[in-house]
Amino acid sequence: MTKDIKDLFELIKHSDQMLQEHNEEFRELCEQVVTLMRALNIIPIRRVSLNNYLHILTAGILVSAWLKNCDIYMTSRRTNAFVERGCSTRVLAWMDELIKHGLLECQHQYKAIGRLSLGVDLLDNISRTKLSSLAEIELDSQQVSVAS
Repeated sequence: MTKDIKDLFELIKHSDQMLQEHNEEFRELCEQVVTLMRALNIIPIRRVSLNNYLHILTAGILVSAWLKNCDIYMTSRRTNAFVERGCSTRVLAWMDELIKHGLLECQHQYKAIGRLSLGVDLLDNISRTKLSSLAEIELDSQQVSVAS
């Protein structure tokens, strides 16, 4: 049985929506992933005050894929496809870095192309996250419970 696959831009939109709704449990999961990405130098520590939301949004792509139990489909590597949708082109470079560090898995060794699966280390990191309370994160019409 294969996992569902969701378009990268759909996951960006979902992540942005969850963050704009001030879903604290979702944000906690994203911040945990951002911490991991900073520790591995995937995203920079400098200029955090300017780019922190973009970093959290990028982590939100991964958290959204985890919550929806799906793989990510990188529909385009063209930078103007990102610009047209109001997304930073840095996301593309960070996805490549996630592949290089094994947090995302792809058929291509160093580029995020096509179907991307969450790597074992990333899944382990997310599943060990301790949330401050019993959290229910609503996704579309279904509920996903995340226990502390």
